[in-house]
Amino acid sequence: MPAVYVADEIKRAQVIERVSGGLMLDETYAMLPPDQRQAYVEQLREAGYEAAGLNTPFLVRSMRWLGEGLTLGWASQVPGQRFN
Repeated sequence: MPAVYVADEIKRAQVIERVSGGLMLDETYAMLPPDQRQAYVEQLREAGYEAAGLNTPFLVRSMRWLGEGLTLGWASQVPGQRFN
């Protein structure tokens, strides 16, 4: 079993929460037959993991997240973008 890193799990949970919340408003999801819904959810999650940087190498990801943590940027929705 691979090692589990807390920052990875936090980001992964954020993606799952965003995808789950977005499905309530997604008309495409509502029109899909039940057998295709799970594949659609997995596709959205994978895109979210990619956008969150979970597919980048561990060292690169760790340095980026260290910078986000040191600058208190954890709440940003887009890497490098801050709320005003």
